[in-house]
Amino acid sequence: MRRVAVLALLCACAREASGFGSARPLLRARAARARLRPLNVAAAGAVDPAACADGDSAAALAPDAPPHAAGLGAARRTGGRGAARPRLTFSGLVFAHLRRLLFARVCLAPATAAASAGLKSIGLAPPPWARALIALAMVLAAQRALSTAPALAARARAAATFDAARARFARKWRANWKSYITIPFVAAGTGWLTNRIAVWMIFYPIEFVGLPLWVRDGTPLGLLGWRGIVPAKTGAMAHRMVDTLTKLVDLPAVFARLEPARCAALLMPGVASMVPEIVASRLPTTASWARRGAVGVAKGVYSELPADVRGLLQRRTHDFIAGTVREMSRSIEALVDLRGLVVGEMLRDRRLLGALFQRVGRCELQFLVDSGIGFGFVLGLFQMFAWVLYDAPWTLAAGGAVVGYLTNWIALKLIFEPIEPIRFGPWSLQGLFLTRQREVSAEFAASLVPVTLTSAKLWDNIINGKHGARFDALLRERTSKYVDGCAQILFSGRPTELASSEAWAQTRSEITEQVVRQFPAQLHRVHGYADSALRMQPEIAAKMNSLSAAEFEQVLHPIFQEDELTLILVGGVLGLIVGYLQAIFTQPDRDPGDDVPPQTAPGPA
Repeated sequence: MRRVAVLALLCACAREASGFGSARPLLRARAARARLRPLNVAAAGAVDPAACADGDSAAALAPDAPPHAAGLGAARRTGGRGAARPRLTFSGLVFAHLRRLLFARVCLAPATAAASAGLKSIGLAPPPWARALIALAMVLAAQRALSTAPALAARARAAATFDAARARFARKWRANWKSYITIPFVAAGTGWLTNRIAVWMIFYPIEFVGLPLWVRDGTPLGLLGWRGIVPAKTGAMAHRMVDTLTKLVDLPAVFARLEPARCAALLMPGVASMVPEIVASRLPTTASWARRGAVGVAKGVYSELPADVRGLLQRRTHDFIAGTVREMSRSIEALVDLRGLVVGEMLRDRRLLGALFQRVGRCELQFLVDSGIGFGFVLGLFQMFAWVLYDAPWTLAAGGAVVGYLTNWIALKLIFEPIEPIRFGPWSLQGLFLTRQREVSAEFAASLVPVTLTSAKLWDNIINGKHGARFDALLRERTSKYVDGCAQILFSGRPTELASSEAWAQTRSEITEQVVRQFPAQLHRVHGYADSALRMQPEIAAKMNSLSAAEFEQVLHPIFQEDELTLILVGGVLGLIVGYLQAIFTQPDRDPGDDVPPQTAPGPA
């Protein structure tokens, strides 16, 4: 038996020596020995129980304990640090493994005997050295079990907590499931309602509603009231729209499509009708009947002119109109105030911009409203589970605020993000608005051109707009030359023979003034042709469709970016109110498990 023990001891020492140079095995062995110290020493009969309770193993040694035991105790007290650290010797390892074998002999003897009996039952009688190895293996298994015990205990506590929560959830669900199941549907309604109100607040009301104690221009939110975001910020949004239009519309190229000869042919009857009026105005009469007669006389005189003279006058008139149109087209950028035209029209009727955005973004706005139902229902499921587990009244109010906030935020993100498509194999993910670029481009052009960029509005801006003086000067110069040309035809090139130079200059100036004043009234004849020739609507649609995704996103996104946080916060506040009302009307039944008295451990007999 002694030889078997020595053999087992040598095997264990060899195993320990193989990890001698590593710090972790030594620390692991030291920790295990510290856990087993009281039991090992007590089993050896050399322990003072009172000292063991204090944790001092050196003081716990009996007086007759061997000398090396005190050395090991001192080593444990120092923890292997500092100058007092003892040297790890082979004899120390021997005694440590002797303690392991002693522990196996005393504490694991029943397990060892059971293993030996099992081997004998199948006809395998283990020799003494095999029994020693079995005992050593059990020591190592016991040490591993001791090291993993805290983790196993933590897992057990977590499992017990989860089982208790699950049981409580099941009890409360069975007792009040009808109230709980309404929470996701109320959340879906909350999401729809908050998104619907948010969309309405973008465009309405047109005028400020509330107490006008403090209303700032360009701000929808007053001290006590609200004005739609688009009506309140029409000016700023229209300026942004013009920035986009200047990239889309090349005015010189667009007006170059006007054929001067075609315009002259359309305006010739109107200019011809002006001549008798101008001639009659030069006659010294003021009576209306006399003026009407003078106009008839002037027409008769004109019809009595020789055919070649009338042909020359008509050619001169044609050249005058065509030259004016040609000159205007060349300098159109200096004559048209595009920014003033668009912004002025939008400010004149603030409903126009809102109607344009609602037509262009009708799919996105509808998605923003309808998505509140789906997102609200999904968020309501989480809210329902939270309410079952923790039914404090404030949780439903907080959950409603979260639903109102997140449904608005998620919907806005999905409309405009991601800007560039993200591909997942055969699928791609992109903002809903950006996927409709072709359709939106056509809708935008069809909505914008009829209210701002028609021929009538362009001509009105040219004549009466910011740069109207430039066109007036151009028209006066062309008209003065036209009057001189007509006089040369009528008077054989010598109009000054009938009057002095000063008198003719005054007459020419007066005739020019009348032509300039009456010319705009004749432009209605050319509007139909100009609208079809300029082709503004297909031009804008095509250019808009060719924009990059980042540029195209700025067409509609500004109406949401303006006070976007306000819209989201409004959704959160409305959700908070709905959640609070739901908490008032949803009072869960008492948990049946709360009526069960807690079980107490039995006292000592």
